[in-house]
Amino acid sequence: MLSTPAFNALLKIIEEPPEHLLFILATTELHKVPATILSRCQRFAFRRLSIEDISGRLADVSARENIDLRPDAAMLLSRLADGAMRDALSLLDQCASAANGPVTAELVCRALGLAGERKAAELLDAAASHNAARALSVFSGLYADGKDISAMLDELLCLSRDLLVLKTAPKSGISMLSGAQTEQELKGLVDRFSPAELLRITNLLQSTQAGFVKSASRRVDAELCLMQMCEPALSLDTQALAARLGRVEEQLASGVVPQKRESAEDNDRPPLPDDGDAPPEAPQEAAKPAPASFWPELSARLRESLSVREKGFFAPNGPIQPVLNGDVLTLAADTDFVLGMIRKPEIEELVKTKAAAVLGRPVRVKCALKSQVSGTGDDPLDELVAFGGRHDDIFTIK
Repeated sequence: MLSTPAFNALLKIIEEPPEHLLFILATTELHKVPATILSRCQRFAFRRLSIEDISGRLADVSARENIDLRPDAAMLLSRLADGAMRDALSLLDQCASAANGPVTAELVCRALGLAGERKAAELLDAAASHNAARALSVFSGLYADGKDISAMLDELLCLSRDLLVLKTAPKSGISMLSGAQTEQELKGLVDRFSPAELLRITNLLQSTQAGFVKSASRRVDAELCLMQMCEPALSLDTQALAARLGRVEEQLASGVVPQKRESAEDNDRPPLPDDGDAPPEAPQEAAKPAPASFWPELSARLRESLSVREKGFFAPNGPIQPVLNGDVLTLAADTDFVLGMIRKPEIEELVKTKAAAVLGRPVRVKCALKSQVSGTGDDPLDELVAFGGRHDDIFTIK
């Protein structure tokens, strides 16, 4: 790309060119060319070459230069070139210089410092299995072999992007694939991820690569990235939670319920005793209302959406006490006045929506007086006074 003075000098020649002179300007950064020059040129936009065209050209060049280029290596070089014939020939030249025999796909990965298709797919397979130990073991082996960390993450990024495209557009997405991996590899991995998981992995890889510029240790950054890929529970951001929920939804939709993995401790436990020798079970007590530990968070969410006149009733220590029995949430009010203020369809619907978000399951909402609801609990002092009245032989109430 020319400097500003050079562009000005070129513009002077283009304005008054000799009759025998024809300029052909080629650039991959058209936006940097001044408009004064673009207005005097006839523009031709060239498309990226297909993988098949690049592979055929590489085979022709290697035959003329007596290079034993194998078909799998030609396809790999064509995918790495990303539609540019010049880059494909440059990569072929590098690999041919490092080869003592035929140029294979394995030699291309070794010469260019790439992880290779199999290793990239193996890392994503470990992420799908939530096996961080396996992913770190594969990464450690690649790092010991001198593989470039940025190139490894770039291969993972291309693979996750292709899987995301194939997941969201199964039919038309085949034509939009980057070609970094084969179609067989993609089909073997696409069903193991949900779209939310692939989106999270793609964003995680992008942010990790972007942080390499200011990173003190790229290896640590890459290892942390792999851990977060394999264990979404390590991160509590919205994308990680959405990925975990998306995985559960797909499992439930397909009818596959994940089973608990048995550990070595479970296998060492003694067998359970025979039920025939066990004593008869005692009758179970009636289910008690669940504690209202969720109420501070629920009340805070409710007060954000209520008017000034109504939000005071829903303070954590206000005149309303929540009682949760199964899937029924009862708002127990102190007085009839409070009950009349909260017993409104729009308030009950708001409580229903917010409570489902806090509890993680749908509930039904009712409003009643405390005297009509069991489980609200009496004043501890009143209970003490009543106990003293029943045992006046040992207590004296003044």
